[in-house]
Amino acid sequence: MPVDEKTRNEVFRTLEQKLGQTAAVVIMSVVGAFDPDLLATKADLVLVKTELTAAEARMSSRLYRALFFQTIAILAANVALIEALAG
Repeated sequence: MPVDEKTRNEVFRTLEQKLGQTAAVVIMSVVGAFDPDLLATKADLVLVKTELTAAEARMSSRLYRALFFQTIAILAANVALIEALAG
């Protein structure tokens, strides 16, 4: 529900009557005006979750591949070092 300036003023007056002017000013400044079109919907969050899950899978795959090749390189270096020391 879009909140117009008239509604905000009504809310402010109600808060002022119930809580006092200082509390009303503080609450209204914290809440502030916002554009409802900028709020995330559940569908937006599902889309972000899906994208993050896919990105995580790609990154995990790259990490495992890099660790595999690093392990092979270390093993090869160790074998070469053993051969050099033994020979």
